[in-house]
Amino acid sequence: MNFWRKLQLLIITLTIAIIVVISGLVTMNFFLPNSIKNSVPALKKNPKSLTKTEAIQSITTHQITNSKPLLKHFPYQETNSKKLTIIASYGIGEYQRFEQLNQEAARELMKLIYTARNEGIWIVVISGFRTIKQQQILWDAQVEKSGSEEKAAQFNAPPGYSEHHTGYAVDLGDGKFPNLDLTQEFENTTAFKWLKIHAKEYGFEISFPVNNSQGISYEPWHWRFIKSSSSKAVFANAKNSDF
Repeated sequence: MNFWRKLQLLIITLTIAIIVVISGLVTMNFFLPNSIKNSVPALKKNPKSLTKTEAIQSITTHQITNSKPLLKHFPYQETNSKKLTIIASYGIGEYQRFEQLNQEAARELMKLIYTARNEGIWIVVISGFRTIKQQQILWDAQVEKSGSEEKAAQFNAPPGYSEHHTGYAVDLGDGKFPNLDLTQEFENTTAFKWLKIHAKEYGFEISFPVNNSQGISYEPWHWRFIKSSSSKAVFANAKNSDF
């Protein structure tokens, strides 16, 4: 009797395993073409004509070999996910997402947030690390909205050129005024005024201040971590830019 029960369990287990494998293959074939369409725009070949393997290899090569600015944005490699840690969640319900930062930047940011909270200032994390594929979606939307890549670049970075790829950049907001998230009016909040005074104590600076040399639209919500030697090296070109 035990033999037949074991045999039944073995058959059921093998059946489930086969179904999982087949489902996985079907899912990959269905979704992977979309990721190919979202490959980096600087590729020489039309992404739609690339094979799955070629598209993935092209994105990786773009990250490693590209070193020149594009539309006044500097290139940044997508950091290793093992160097990231979750620091907060943003949004609710189906729109909720968990934001990550480089571990050393995350530690300093949490100190900053808790210190501000003790003073009655509610600083929230809106966006941290971002993949190249995620940036592609934002870029495509901005290009469509702006009408050209040149105009879009004033407000958003092309995929492969966003500071968010590094894990050292973060968008911050005032928890008391969520309607001002990612707007220039954020500079009028108590959160921004506190950051303007104290953020440097924790190694953070505004990436795109008013009249910045890159010609990027003023972003009071966008901050980058420059306290460590590794983070300083990442943003060295941007800090010394002179277009």
